[in-house]
Amino acid sequence: MIVIASLFQPAASAISPSTIKITVHYQRTASDYTDWDLWMWRNPWNGDDPNVDSKGVKFTDEDKFGKIAVVSVNGLDKYTSIAFIVRRGGDGWLEKDIKEDRFIEKFASDGTAEIWLIQGDPTVYYQDPAVAKAEAEKAALAKAAADKAAADKVA
Repeated sequence: MIVIASLFQPAASAISPSTIKITVHYQRTASDYTDWDLWMWRNPWNGDDPNVDSKGVKFTDEDKFGKIAVVSVNGLDKYTSIAFIVRRGGDGWLEKDIKEDRFIEKFASDGTAEIWLIQGDPTVYYQDPAVAKAEAEKAALAKAAADKAAADKVA
């Protein structure tokens, strides 16, 4: 008897707690945010994908990165992710920021998720991209210094 276990993936676990507060930071290069909002829905994989808000989620605040939308999504104990589209024009759907749908798949145990989005970039950043870049550069410099110190010891 041959068992092909690799064909079967374990079911993803549901989001816990069942209500999540999501903060979305969105940056547009020309700072043109008029009529841009988020269309969000729960877990697109199982066919039962109710919308988060039928009117869209508005950007209502801002910081140095760009505009901010905050939304609480309940009933997530039956779902594993939140899907979303950044769109312009509300129900008129004049355009999308990028062609593909995006997904929020990382949630903190305290019931929060925070993401950063950049116009035209499909990446969902789970920390400010400027901070991530600075940390990566710092790590690269530290590695280069350690490599040089090791090479100097050998020489």
